[in-house]
Amino acid sequence: MYNGVIMSVTWATSYNAAIKSARASKRLVMIDFYADWCTYCKKMDREVFPHPKFGELGNMLVAVKLNSEKEGAQLAQKFNVSGLPTILFLDPSTGAEVSRIGGYMPVEGFVQSARSIGQLHKSLPGMEAKVKANPADTKNALALLKIYARQNNRAKAEALLPVIARGDANGKRGFYSTALILMGEVDLEANFSDSARKRFQKALALTAKPEEKAYCHIRIGICDIVQQKADSAIASWKRAMAIRGCPPELYQTAQTFIQRAQNIKNQR
Repeated sequence: MYNGVIMSVTWATSYNAAIKSARASKRLVMIDFYADWCTYCKKMDREVFPHPKFGELGNMLVAVKLNSEKEGAQLAQKFNVSGLPTILFLDPSTGAEVSRIGGYMPVEGFVQSARSIGQLHKSLPGMEAKVKANPADTKNALALLKIYARQNNRAKAEALLPVIARGDANGKRGFYSTALILMGEVDLEANFSDSARKRFQKALALTAKPEEKAYCHIRIGICDIVQQKADSAIASWKRAMAIRGCPPELYQTAQTFIQRAQNIKNQR
């Protein structure tokens, strides 16, 4: 609702028009990055965007469709859009990414995720104020870092790492290892595999949680495979499977990665 009026989703004709409209009505910008060949992009067009439930999001966002290979190519590169469809949510006042939804999602899940993103965006200034007022509050600092990581805001997330490290230097509270894992994911998303590997290794040394240990081994393997180090990657995934208490889903993930890597090696 905007000024007491129920709104449906506004589809702008350009990125600049979407920003202008969103600023005027204090809503988020939603960019639907697509390509002509993208099957699931067309599925979103058929099943999600025309749906009345999606229309109910008009009170919180202004939408625009951009072809990632044509008029939206520059923005797609700026926001590191690698798969399609990618739905980006931006703060209209700064143009910064708030969050994203990658891949096809049915309308119910999409609407729920979009609403969560909107609520998170509203709560962000209050969380930032809390951390600024009390930098020793490691729990809130980690919660804020999680938001920045979801936004792929590497600079702001990075600035919180020393705060969390001071509050959990030996890793016994579990905050610092979690923060390092989150930052490793941000690095991987930005194709900084060396930096990501170091963070996962450091988290691995700190954490006592079997699920985090197994997860770190899996992600270290991914860093290695990015650098075409298949043998090293397979060794990391085997270490994940050997962790006592490794969750079944992570065990299966590591096993699948090993099979794929071995199949690729056998085809060479």
